[in-house]
Order: sequence, then structure tokens, then C-alpha cells
Amino acid sequence: MIKAEIRNIEILKDQMELSLEITLPYDYEVHSPKVTLIYVMNGETRFIPILVQSYYPSGDGKTCTIIAGYKYNIDYLFSAPIKDDPINMQVDVLYGETHYRDIPFFLSTKVSAVDSEFTLEADEKGILLKRKDKYVEEKQNDFVIILRTIISTVYSLFVRLLGVLLLPFLLVDSLFAFFKFKKGWVSREERTPLRFFVDNVRVGFRSITHTEIGRKHFKMNFVSVCMFLFKNSKVVDNRIAFISNRRGELSGNPADVYEVLKDDPSLEFKMLLDDNPMHRMSFKNLYKFAKYYSTSKVVIIDDFYELTSMVEKKPEVQLVQVWHACGAFKTFGFSRLGKPGGPKQTSFNHRMYDRAIVSSKEIRRFYAEGFGIPIENVVATGVPRTDMFFDESIAQSMRENFYKEYPSWEQKKIIMFAPTFRGNGRLTGHYPVDRFNLKEVADSLGPDYGIIVKMHPFVNNKFEIPEGYEDRIIDLSENSELNDLLFVTDILITDYSSAVFEASLLDIPMIMYAYDLSEYIATRDFYYEYKPMLPGKLVQNQEDMVKAILNDDFEMERIKPFKEKFFDHFDGKSAERVAEMIKELLV
Repeated sequence: MIKAEIRNIEILKDQMELSLEITLPYDYEVHSPKVTLIYVMNGETRFIPILVQSYYPSGDGKTCTIIAGYKYNIDYLFSAPIKDDPINMQVDVLYGETHYRDIPFFLSTKVSAVDSEFTLEADEKGILLKRKDKYVEEKQNDFVIILRTIISTVYSLFVRLLGVLLLPFLLVDSLFAFFKFKKGWVSREERTPLRFFVDNVRVGFRSITHTEIGRKHFKMNFVSVCMFLFKNSKVVDNRIAFISNRRGELSGNPADVYEVLKDDPSLEFKMLLDDNPMHRMSFKNLYKFAKYYSTSKVVIIDDFYELTSMVEKKPEVQLVQVWHACGAFKTFGFSRLGKPGGPKQTSFNHRMYDRAIVSSKEIRRFYAEGFGIPIENVVATGVPRTDMFFDESIAQSMRENFYKEYPSWEQKKIIMFAPTFRGNGRLTGHYPVDRFNLKEVADSLGPDYGIIVKMHPFVNNKFEIPEGYEDRIIDLSENSELNDLLFVTDILITDYSSAVFEASLLDIPMIMYAYDLSEYIATRDFYYEYKPMLPGKLVQNQEDMVKAILNDDFEMERIKPFKEKFFDHFDGKSAERVAEMIKELLV
């Protein structure tokens, strides 16, 4: 029997904490089931994961039980305020390769809401969440908004001045803590002496003034003032702004879309390409952001852009996310709710996207969940930067360019080693280089093989090329596009990188070198069960990796079903479909 029960629930004001018990047929190969709550209000659908707390088979091994629970802020379920429309609750389970939808969902006990604005009830349609009293919208006064912004900016300047006055005291205080004459503001654990000293000053300031110190807060106040200045500016109906902090030039999906749109004389384009994080951006570019984000009918981004989640977007402005990765491999965004490094449910990150593109209908729900947006806003256009894989002239040009620079490699079998990073992001990203010993691998394979090292941009440490191996190993992490290198790649070695999606389009043999698989599943996890999903051979140590290469053991039969699941289009026209979608938003 397939069913889902709310076993326990408490609603206190706008906080809802619930625990589910789900019963399904058991499959011993499934290790990481995914449970998602679906909220539907007035035609808008929001997918939010609920953390799986335990999972175990029944005594006869025919069924299994999943226990899942989490605490949600009801007011943050949708981007718009919850007014008087009831919210329908459903449950959705991805269990290995089986996707259970429309699971019977009911309350197992009588539920009462204590001191709450909301009630929960069951009827023949399922479970409904309703507001008790009629919603009254609070209107904000423009004068109050600008006064609050000005005061906030002035106070930020005052705090910086206060920091200068407090600095001598905090330096002495940190010196005393350093020599253990007093307890420090921070712990010594996992801190170098210099880091302990600096953090002690910073945290001491915050503890005394209850205010953060730094450029980020001052610049955020500057952006807030600029956004207010453009509050009543007209949105230009034909203006498209490309905004990115991935690189200082237009590249990837935005570049491919721009190539399709650029010759249309009826369109106006604005560019803000700055690879600095917000607190390092110039005031000129911060001003440009406020102007373009306030006056462009369509704004296109290709990664998480911090400022878009920190300021309010006009309803007329359409924000389009042309995400840099294909498919749905490792979890991201709100799909990591409740896990290390995951966001809070109340976060506004990503949630303002009016459209997000994906490579197939199969994965729309995962991007809706990860971005925290209605599934209706996710469109399976295909990914523009994959169009190049269907153009033989581009393939030929890429090969010629590579072999012109590395002529001796034309006779080699080329292996590209392109793993993802470990850590929580740009600042802590790394890869343990001892796990892939370049000299040992090159010696085991022989001179007929060449190895290209292509690290993720977040990896801060580097591989050292062994002396005497420069003609067989090259590190192109910083000066080449991964997609360009795929045209000369004979074998791809990766782990959890989305590079597998692009490689599958070229039918490149793949080895998944996942030495830390159990740990990665526990901390980051995947949308599907990792092993059954793979488009290549799984190995967990260097010896087995080399053996698979020498034996041509790549399990190539996995590639076809993999790419058919994650791609709907194989025509090289994804950029054209995205361009058409953008033009429709201009109307």
C-alpha cells in the first residue's frame, strides 16, 4: 500500500512543524529517497523538500517506511503574500528510478492549531492550509522608505567612524585574549594565530555595537539608495540587460542567446559584466546594476547573482535565469534545505526568477525546487551552450585550434580529468590532489596517453605538473573552456561534475572516480540515485580507474538512456528557443 500520513504537526502563529510517515514498496538498491511537499495556491505550484530523517524496510521486506520532517515558515512558502486563497498540500516521492506522484495524503490524528493565523484540515481533495481571518495588506509609505534608507546609510557611516575609535581598545583586547589573559570573542579551534586575532577584533566589534563592519553593508546601503532613485523610472519595453558576475566578458549561455538577438534593430541591450562579488564591485557598477535592474524589461543572469535577492524587483521587470549547468545531478539551492551549507527556508535567494531554462521536462521539478520558484516558471528550452555540439564546423575548428597549440598531442589518446570541488563554495573550494597522482597515472598508462587537468573554478589549490611530464600533462584549468576541450577528449574522468551532460552529447567514454561517494551523498546528495544514473563506469580508487582505462571498460551502454532522460532537444537550436521566449516576455 502506498500512502503518506501527517503523524504529528504543530502550527504556532506562522510556523508549521510537521512529521510525515510514508509507506512504499521496498527496493534494496535505493539508499537515498527524496521527499518533496508540493504547495498549490491560486494556480501557483511550489516544491519544497522535507528532510528524510529515517528510512527502513518492514520485517517481510515488501514495504518500507520513510520518516520525514521539517519546520516551515508559512508566510515564505510563496514569493507573494498568502492572502485568502487556501493552499493545497501534496506529497511527492522520488524513490530510486520510480517517481511517486498523487500519493494518498491524510491526517492520522486530530490536528489543532494553537495561537495561529492558519488552520489545517482534510477533505476529499486532500489537505488544505487556510488563513483564519481576512488578509489585510500593509501599505508602505514612500517617505518612510526613503527616510529609513537615508538613516540606515548615515548610521553605516557613523558605525565606520565608531569602528576607528574602538579599534585601539579592540586591538588591546585581542592581544590579551591571544596571550590567554582573558577569554576571546571567538574560539581558537581551527584558527591560525593571525586568523584568531583578526576574527577576535571583528566579532568583538559586532558584539559591542550589534552591527557588522565592512564594505558589504555600506555598499548594500548605497545600492538601496540607488534603487529608490530609480523607483519611479519607466521600464523600457525593448531593453534587455545581460548581468553576470561569473566573468568579465559575455560567455556561456548569455553569449549564445545574445548572438541570436543582437541583429534585431528593435531591441536595446545593456551589459554589466563584473566578475567581482558585490562588496568588491565599484560604485559605478553598483549604480549601473540599480539602473539596469530597474529600467530593463528583461534581465538575464546565468548564476546566483546576490544583489537580485537583496533588492525588490519591479513587477514589470522579467528576470530570466539561464543557468550555467545542464541536467540535474548534485542537489543545489533549496534542494539542500536542512543539510550542511544549505539555505534557510525563509531565504529569498533565487526566488525572484520569472523564468528559468532547463534541458528537459524531466528535470523541471528539480529546478523549481532548487530555485524555490513555481514550476510554471521553469521552461524546457534546452541549454544554449550545448548548441555547439551539433555543429560540425565548430567541432572541426576547436580540434584545429587545440592541435595547432599542442601538435604532439594529435597522436595521443587524450584524457580530461575534470572533477568538481569539495567545500561549501568559492572561498573554501578545493580538491585533494593526492587522490589523483599525476605521475603514477601517467606512468601506468604510458606515453600514448595525454592528460588534461581541468579543475572547477572554485578549486583554490593547484596540481603540480611533475618535472619531465610537461609533454604528457597540461593544466588548462584557467585558460580554456571545458566545452571546447570536450571536442578533443577521448576519455572523461570526473566524479559529480555536470560535465557529464555535455560529454554524453558527444558519446565520450566516461569514468566516474568517486572515492568519497558515501560522504558526498551524506553532505551534498543527488537528485537521483547516483549509481543507477551514471553515464559511465564507477570506480572508487586510482588503481581501478587505471585498470578500466587500459581495458576499455567504460560501460558505454549507459550513455544513451542518460542523455535521453536529461535532454529533450538534439537539434542545436536551444539558443533560438530561449531568444523566442525572451521576445515573448517583451510583449
